Amino acid sequence: DPDLYASVVGNYIYFLHYNQAEATTLYRTGIDGKGTEQVDKAALYAVESNGSSLYYSGVSTDFYIYRLHAETKTRALVAPVDSYHVVVENGYAYYMDPMHNYRLMRINLADQSTEMLVSDRVDTFLVDGTTLIYQKNSKTEPALMRLTIGTEAAPEKIADGNFHTLNSAYGMVYVMSFDDDTTGYRTSLSPGGTFSVFHPGK
Repeated sequence: DPDLYASVVGNYIYFLHYNQAEATTLYRTGIDGKGTEQVDKAALYAVESNGSSLYYSGVSTDFYIYRLHAETKTRALVAPVDSYHVVVENGYAYYMDPMHNYRLMRINLADQSTEMLVSDRVDTFLVDGTTLIYQKNSKTEPALMRLTIGTEAAPEKIADGNFHTLNSAYGMVYVMSFDDDTTGYRTSLSPGGTFSVFHPGK
């Protein structure tokens, strides 16, 4: 049976597991490979970790942001806002707003104030420090975009097209194209960075 979206937190690996009987549900196993158990019967995308907890959007009764303690499995409501694909960074929870065309928002976890970052419809995104990389959804002008958070600068287009599997490391962003799933691309997290084909090992 397939497993996906694994996240290591403390002594556990959390992941989504699929079987024919229950479809996709949330599981965890010890980092030693022992003690595998089902955590929730819902397909909770609980892979965004911060400290000893994972953060996720509710799927059963609401779309609010919740926190799941990795060791004890206890849960707590973080913010009563409709959300999808939660990312926690530097005291903020970043999320797509499914009730308003999947625009990109963030909420201050201390005072619960919200801020709209991007009005575009967003397919996927990543946050690294003060840089936001996102895929703009558009029937006519889809594009990979870059925004420096906390400035007045408008979002910058990195490349035309549809991209997925956004990852960052050592100041660089790595993506894949939906048009060619065998070629990787990279660009800098910094504004104005060039966009080029990525050849691992070169």
